[in-house]
Amino acid sequence: MRSLQPFLYDDQINTVTFELAHPMHTIVWEFTVREEQIAAFISAYDSDGDWAQLFRRADGYLGTELLRSTSSPNVFLTIDRWQSLASFENFLDRFGAEYKKLDALFEGYTLAEKKVGVFSSLLRS
Repeated sequence: MRSLQPFLYDDQINTVTFELAHPMHTIVWEFTVREEQIAAFISAYDSDGDWAQLFRRADGYLGTELLRSTSSPNVFLTIDRWQSLASFENFLDRFGAEYKKLDALFEGYTLAEKKVGVFSSLLRS
């Protein structure tokens, strides 16, 4: 779990701020899924699916969220959260072969796959 420093009070401007000791590392992917593979895709990519089960084997994994488009029912986003970039890199070092196997196994589920980006939480001070 992320460690939070206690709230800090800035007496000069009378505001409350907080600071995350380690910014969370978040990876967002967008998938366009073949209609006939939607159920299988959801099973593999949801928060209890094959990907999440693999990620849970590593320290620093915080969770996965699967979102479905309301306007295009075969478009999905996955949001994978890690404690830090180092946590994710350690996962890849340790489980890279398994990651590649799953990626190849599920490749046929999608028409398109795009890494939307990698994000970190904002530090406030």
